[in-house]
Amino acid sequence: GNRHLTDNDRWNSLFGNEDTKLQERKKTFIEHMNKAKSALQTVHSISDLDEVAEHLDLARVYSSDPNLSLVCALFQSSDKQAIEQIHTAASLGSVDAQKLIALLDEHSNNLIHLQKSCFDFQRVLNHARSFLLSTNDW
Repeated sequence: GNRHLTDNDRWNSLFGNEDTKLQERKKTFIEHMNKAKSALQTVHSISDLDEVAEHLDLARVYSSDPNLSLVCALFQSSDKQAIEQIHTAASLGSVDAQKLIALLDEHSNNLIHLQKSCFDFQRVLNHARSFLLSTNDW
């Protein structure tokens, strides 16, 4: 006879795959976050940050958290990329990113100047570092 939508097999074929995809995405996200974390633990020079940024960029694809975009921005080795990503994070709704843009405006969009002279920026940066280093359960 006519099978109903609530029939288990049919239901599972409609929604089961979605769950698997979600699990896959979550797994990939966790893998990249952990790689970013271990890369950060072994940073010896500024260029080592590229590897951290690379994994964060890949993880960001699987997350809708605007603060992750901000964390990404803070680990870019190029100031231009960092500023672009801070703007992206702000447009996605990260309040910290919006504050940083205001601070950047005050420091004529010079990230290095901002890093040297602004305690709030250091705080955000330290927070991002410790968030990455101390989180075990993404």
